[in-house]
Amino acid sequence: MASGQAQEQRVNLENSIKLQRNMTKMVFGELAYQRQLFPEDCFELKEMGGNHIHTLSAESDNLPRSHPARPACSALRNGYLEKVMFVLAHDQACEHPIEVWDLSYTYESDDTDKVTKDYIRDVVKVVLRRLSLLLQGLDDVPQERWCGMRLLYRDDVTPSDYEPSGFSPAPATVAGAGSFFFERPATFFMVGKVSTGHHALSLGVALPEMPGIEPTAHDEACTTRDGSGYRFDLVQAADGPPDDEDELRGGVGLRGGRRGNGEDLERLTQEASEGLEDHIGAHITAHDLAAELEVEAIVAEEVLQRLQADGRVSCLKPNPQGPPTRQVQRFPSGATSQDELA
Repeated sequence: MASGQAQEQRVNLENSIKLQRNMTKMVFGELAYQRQLFPEDCFELKEMGGNHIHTLSAESDNLPRSHPARPACSALRNGYLEKVMFVLAHDQACEHPIEVWDLSYTYESDDTDKVTKDYIRDVVKVVLRRLSLLLQGLDDVPQERWCGMRLLYRDDVTPSDYEPSGFSPAPATVAGAGSFFFERPATFFMVGKVSTGHHALSLGVALPEMPGIEPTAHDEACTTRDGSGYRFDLVQAADGPPDDEDELRGGVGLRGGRRGNGEDLERLTQEASEGLEDHIGAHITAHDLAAELEVEAIVAEEVLQRLQADGRVSCLKPNPQGPPTRQVQRFPSGATSQDELA
């Protein structure tokens, strides 16, 4: 019986493809929601390992007929896909970005007996939670912006004439296809990695420098200064050394920023809960709470997620005047503040 249970826990190739496809869609959906790229009725709220994730709804009339991530998922199933670069930019050509989200895919042949469905579920939970925290800590994107997607393929297996519907050939060199011109020096931040033994998906983002996010030596090696600004080679940056596992699992701050440990977060959560007592029904963002607690917005979002798990604030709601907000609620009868976010 134990052997049968172990067999059920193993991840086969078909499971792996389905997981990576669903992860791609969930990441795209959460990015689109948090950056307000589509109307509210385009999204569905789903729970994934204790995280509330927004996915694009198949029922909405305000979306293209097919899911925007479908071409990437098709290339993944064929074994062609190497990288998806989702760009929010100042210009229609998407060469001068506000931010670039990088999804890199590798094809593995590791010992899959060591990778169980429970383990992957835990890793996915961490990565999605980290993505949500990061998005809530970023500045708002301008009202006028453009978005685009670039796909890079594996040269050794992809047919030379392969192009999904809606895509056209990019510049001939990988360096050209993976380069962007930022107004300020850029840095690459690794959000996380999900590996099944068959496939691995690494998620990261290139951002211009800002307080608490300063380019590392590796970032500088990927940057060339010229008349158009700071040319940043995202392919080279994403191939660089990732954050170590301890930082991936434990960190709630951006690289170079102030991070909160468990004791700090418990104290801040209690302080925030007491401060919200006189504001029942009010709407609050991570930036609002960050100013009140004098912490970074990404730390404030961790606190809000804890308060949300307690029922102290609602899940994220749309806000026509700005980023999504949460509404302050009364504690459910008999509820107490929990020590850990489930």
